[in-house]
Amino acid sequence: MDKTKKYSIGLAISLIFFFTLGNVLSSVPNTLSTFPDLLSMVPIPVLLYFFLKNSGKSVERISVKDGIFLGKEVVKNAAFIFAIFTFIYSLFYYNGSPLVMATVSFVMALVGTWVVSIISIAICSWLIRTGYA
Repeated sequence: MDKTKKYSIGLAISLIFFFTLGNVLSSVPNTLSTFPDLLSMVPIPVLLYFFLKNSGKSVERISVKDGIFLGKEVVKNAAFIFAIFTFIYSLFYYNGSPLVMATVSFVMALVGTWVVSIISIAICSWLIRTGYA
């Protein structure tokens, strides 16, 4: 298994863990949130930073554009796995009746993870490129 798949699976598992934990511990009843708190977004920049740092490219050569290209491979798989999980979870959470709510959960998880991840990848690439990391 290559690095991209390992980091994708790791990111998906950590997102699922923090999603479930955050929603179980949520103080607002009968709501389901993709990112219930800031803690649930922490795995994204942390894992993407380590992926970019260990990507095999020279630190001096990696640019933001290269970082986004490398990180997209990790993010697209992880975001899709996470979105499928939130779809299934929301079907059980809402007792299977409103398919619309499950679909909204799927779309929000996919888009939310993608947006947060692209921003994180750009910041991590810039930090690695400039030597702050």
